[in-house]
Amino acid sequence: MKNEFAVVNFLDECRWDSENLNNYNLINYAHNDLSNEEKLLTHWISYITDRQMPFEEVWDVGGFVFSDMVKHYSFEGEAVIEYGAYNSFFTGSAFRSRLLCPADNKLLNKRELTHGLPVEFTSRFYPSDYVSILCTLNTLEFFERDFVEYLVAIIKIYDRQECTPQNIVKALAYGLHLLSYEDIGQHKSDTLSNTDLITLTNARTEKIKSLILSRNRFTDNVEVFFRDSKYSKRYLSKRVWCSLRDYIKSPEFAPLFRDQLRDKGIDDGVITMIFSEEARQTIELPGDVWNNKSIFRNCLFRMSKTKDKVGEPFNRQLRKIFEREHITVGYPEQFDVTFDFVQRMCDKHLCDICPFKSVYDQSSIAKICVNKVDMLCPISLVSCGYVTKCKTDHCSLRKLLRF
Repeated sequence: MKNEFAVVNFLDECRWDSENLNNYNLINYAHNDLSNEEKLLTHWISYITDRQMPFEEVWDVGGFVFSDMVKHYSFEGEAVIEYGAYNSFFTGSAFRSRLLCPADNKLLNKRELTHGLPVEFTSRFYPSDYVSILCTLNTLEFFERDFVEYLVAIIKIYDRQECTPQNIVKALAYGLHLLSYEDIGQHKSDTLSNTDLITLTNARTEKIKSLILSRNRFTDNVEVFFRDSKYSKRYLSKRVWCSLRDYIKSPEFAPLFRDQLRDKGIDDGVITMIFSEEARQTIELPGDVWNNKSIFRNCLFRMSKTKDKVGEPFNRQLRKIFEREHITVGYPEQFDVTFDFVQRMCDKHLCDICPFKSVYDQSSIAKICVNKVDMLCPISLVSCGYVTKCKTDHCSLRKLLRF
């Protein structure tokens, strides 16, 4: 499946083109003076709520509310979201800002929210999301209310000899899961008020502190988390991988994360590892309905003459293929472009200009390639909605398809 990985590598490079910030989601911050750490924490909390609902609502409305909350958290601590407390950012049924809806916020205006009133955001699974956020903020109290300080503590678990891109990425992924998802359980709106949230959050925080202070126990847990099995949490932690991917790859968040690590004294060699190609190759594909959709998945396996193991998660199969075929161009996480690709190409049956199909069969894809300097790439625009400049003869897709 080397050709398919090469195609997805082309699309993913277009997605993260640093000259075009419109290719991915930007957060609608409530404040213009957020620190780098506050922006990263806002991003992490927003992703906690990003489940089975329009992503625009999460980042436009939720991002506004959570960035306002994070701004106050820096001074007030976890009390900002205490259940039932006066002026809490959680009402019991929604997350609500303290900052009133401004008249000049274009993203909120599109949703016709009333100016001068608090902004409310209700995630689809808000009871469980609330507990996750509460537990997250409770744990960060031990790390100076600093999200990156928590991640730095995880990185420092490994000594210099053990520091490899793979080890660091795996440790960060497990650490992020531990912070906000481990032992959260399922909660309902009518049981929140009867749950001893103080005992729950304090117990979790003590467990996390104990693990991070015990190198052997933490590394053993990382190994268990990454143990290869059909139901491994490694392949089920979609929001963890989406977030960690952004901290390593996103032109918006990677520079913030890099600067924070440097400011906190992380060795330049370790920082280089974290942002290396080897680190990117270690990130798992976030399992999603789009990359698991049969119209894409079946076609991909059929064209490449690769057996699809029905019932096995697509991201696990891609990891095995990547390792078995010694893929050198592209890696599993890049198949996340299917979020944009499938709805624009597969659902509309635009097979004749499909870059994957064009590897094996004659197609019309060359007819939409402009191959001109200063022009935009129609292939990335049509297939995924990504705006990027034409690379002419330096284009990896043109070289692969030989046109």
